[in-house]
Amino acid sequence: MPPLNVLAMHVAQSGKSGQYFGLFFMSWSASALLSPVLSGQLYGQFGGHSVWLMSALLVLLSIPLTWQATRNT
Repeated sequence: MPPLNVLAMHVAQSGKSGQYFGLFFMSWSASALLSPVLSGQLYGQFGGHSVWLMSALLVLLSIPLTWQATRNT
């Protein structure tokens, strides 16, 4: 996670780094809370393969988003 901290620091506007880090860590905490619930629902309704397929889809979706966020730094 340290490289992501550096990315958040580079993206933060001058004087607003606290707000950026707060939002950054809040998003990590929200994902830690929601992931087990959503994965459990997927598993319960569609089976184990659906969890892996959704994970793969999210990884593929995150590649261009990460590239977009890091290309100007």
